[in-house]
Amino acid sequence: MSSFSGDKTAPFFGFLGAAAALVFSCMGAAYDTAKSGVGVASMGVMQPELVMKSIVPVVMAGVLGIYGLIIAVIISTGINPKAKSYYLFDGYAHLSSGLACGLAGLSAGIAVGIVGDAGVRGSLAALAIHRHALIIASGSAKQIVKVFSLKGEQLSIIRYYPTFMAQRIGSVSCLTFHPYRVLLAIGAADACVSIYADDTYQTR
Repeated sequence: MSSFSGDKTAPFFGFLGAAAALVFSCMGAAYDTAKSGVGVASMGVMQPELVMKSIVPVVMAGVLGIYGLIIAVIISTGINPKAKSYYLFDGYAHLSSGLACGLAGLSAGIAVGIVGDAGVRGSLAALAIHRHALIIASGSAKQIVKVFSLKGEQLSIIRYYPTFMAQRIGSVSCLTFHPYRVLLAIGAADACVSIYADDTYQTR
């Protein structure tokens, strides 16, 4: 005589929910690690001192995987038809809980991976202040240079600044202004220097 109590097909849905929580959360964590890890690796080459600050998305990836593991353990330990009656309601509840946790972890992993990689690559790499024009230029590792006023207003933006041969492909490594004229020299990791001139800003 079997000591099974409840619906015999119910544990299938319960364990399916536990598997969904673990698998989908780990998929999100894996994508997060792969996406943001590339940005951390590039930051280690360009600015090694910022690696520890840029590693937060990778840590969050591990947290997402742990969330899925915790939910999977909670669901699987709750499935014991011999000790407690386990019905289809319980199986469906565990399945929906596992899917909710797993899909949330997957979507969070994708979002954190994309945002983390963009944040790491877009971090400030260089800064320059003009002595007389009262403007500030900031360069990022994502090949973008922005010019601001001292009030914080964005005056101009330079994207993929061209050279006489081809498009720039290196990240910005240094910036400097001409002492008196509004000339901005931009150095990058591809061993090229560009000169940007704009006469709309009056020097003082």
